[in-house]
Amino acid sequence: MPRLSVVIPIHQARSEIRTCLDSVLDQSFRDLEVIAVDDRSPQGIRDVLDDYALRDPRVRVIRLQEPSGPGPARNEGARVAWGEYLLFLDCHDYYLPGSLAAIAERLEEAGDPDLLIFEYVHTHRGGRSSPGVAGKLLSSTEDEIFTLGERPEMIRLPAVIRDKAFRTRFWWENEFAFPPGLYEDSPIAYETLMAARAIACLKRPCLRHHPYPDGSVTVSPSRRHFDIFVQYAGVYAYIEQHPELDDLRDLVFHRMIDHFLSCLERTSRVRPSDRRVYFRRIKELYRRYRPDRMEYPSRLRGMEFRLVELGLYTPYAALKAAQATHFKTRSAHLRLRHLWDPVVHDPSRRFLRLLPTDDHVDVLQARQNRRSRGAPTIEREPHPPALDLRPLWVPEPDELPRPRPDGEHALPHAHRS
Repeated sequence: MPRLSVVIPIHQARSEIRTCLDSVLDQSFRDLEVIAVDDRSPQGIRDVLDDYALRDPRVRVIRLQEPSGPGPARNEGARVAWGEYLLFLDCHDYYLPGSLAAIAERLEEAGDPDLLIFEYVHTHRGGRSSPGVAGKLLSSTEDEIFTLGERPEMIRLPAVIRDKAFRTRFWWENEFAFPPGLYEDSPIAYETLMAARAIACLKRPCLRHHPYPDGSVTVSPSRRHFDIFVQYAGVYAYIEQHPELDDLRDLVFHRMIDHFLSCLERTSRVRPSDRRVYFRRIKELYRRYRPDRMEYPSRLRGMEFRLVELGLYTPYAALKAAQATHFKTRSAHLRLRHLWDPVVHDPSRRFLRLLPTDDHVDVLQARQNRRSRGAPTIEREPHPPALDLRPLWVPEPDELPRPRPDGEHALPHAHRS
C-alpha cells in the first residue's frame, strides 16, 4: 500500500499535463501512486497518459465513459485509491521539489491526522508569483494538532482542496464526495475541516497554483457560476445531517457570504445583466442561514453585508462603483508620483556631470544623519598618501534639490577641501 495517492482529473490540458505529471513522478519521495482520471480527453492527451503509464508503474489511468467534470472525476479517483492519504492535484498545477517528502514527514510527526493543510504559491497571469493567503494561520498552528472547534480562525483558509492531504480511511468513513458543477471543492473544504478530529499544518509551500487557462468555464462569465449557491446549501445540509457539528454552522456563514460577494465583484464570473439576480440569490441564502447573534465584518465589507441583508442592490452597486473610482484615482496618483521623480531628479544628475573636475578627485559618499538632521557624514576609502587627491562630495539622490515655491531650484554646492 503506497503512502500517498495523487488524483489528477484531466480533460483538455495539452501543454500542462507533462509538467504536472513530472512534478509528481520526479519527487524524491517515491512511495506514491498517481491516478490520472481521463475525463474524455482528446486522443493526443490519451496517448500521453498511456505513455506515462507504460514507463512508470506508479501511474494508473482511469477513463470515464462520459464527460463528468472535475468533481465526479475526483470521486472516481478517490474510489480506487490505494494510498493511505489522498491528494488532489489539478492538471494546470504542479508540486514543488521536495514537497511530497515534506508532507509525508509532517504526517508521520503528527501521528497520521485526518487532515493536513499545507501552503502553496499562487502564480498570476502576468507571471508574478505570490505566497498563499494562509501563511500566518499555518505558522501559528504548525506545531499543533487541533480541531476546528479549538481553532475556529482556520475557517478563514481558502475554500480549496489543492492544499490538503486527507486520510483515506477518514474520507471513506465520512462518505465525502465532490458535487457536480462549479465550485465543487468548496463544500469538501468546509465539510472535511469540520469533521476532522485531528488537523495538522505545514507552513512549507508545496504546490504552485496557476490560473485557469483562458476560455475555461471557471473564468468565463455565465449562469454556471450560480452553482455556488447550490454548493453552499449542500454544506448546510451536511451540518443538518451531523448534529454534532451544529456549533460550527455560524463559522461558515461569514465565509459563505464573503465568497458570494467576491464572485459578484469579478467580471470574469457574473455578467452585468445577471448581477441583480445574483445579488437576490445572495439575499435569500443570507436570510435563510443568518446566525441568531449576527456579527458584522468591519469597515466596507460590513456595510456590504448590511446592504445584502436589506436586499438593496442599487446602493450596493453605487458603493462598488465609488470604490472602483477611488482605486482608479489612487492608482493614477501613484503613477504621477513615479513620473515626477525622474522629471526633477534626472536634470539634477545631468547638471552634476557638467561640473568642472580635476584630474585627481576622490569621490566620497555622503550619508545623511536622519536622526539629528545635521550635516552629512563623509565616508571614504583610504588612498595612498603620496597621491595629491582632493575630496569631492556627491549627494545622494534624495539630497538633490527640490522645487521652491517661487519655481526656482536651489543648486547643489560641491564641497572641496
